[in-house]
Amino acid sequence: MGDSESNEYDCEAGQESFFGYDPTVNTLTMKKGEALHQITTGTSGFDEYLLCLGRPSMGRFTYAQNIKHGWSSVHVDEHELRIVSKGVDPETGDVVKMYELVIENDEAPSHEAIGVT
Repeated sequence: MGDSESNEYDCEAGQESFFGYDPTVNTLTMKKGEALHQITTGTSGFDEYLLCLGRPSMGRFTYAQNIKHGWSSVHVDEHELRIVSKGVDPETGDVVKMYELVIENDEAPSHEAIGVT
């Protein structure tokens, strides 16, 4: 992205946005099939990069940040998909939970129904 394009969309470093959600509740729980989710995560190695939150998109964002270098852990079973985005606090060096997405599968058989105790 060129400098003129980044200026056009008010791109900035040092942002964290929950897009209308309460930032003290950093877990989004949804039912399977309610939405299509895309998660982009990773530690690029760059000290800073720009987020262009005003840039038009066909999607509806729930979380974005470019402060902490981050990664995601993923848990999947027949009841849920759980993705936890974690990062390193640049001031303390501590690993912190930034955002969690839980997709519940109500169609999964219960443990009692399949004979698991």
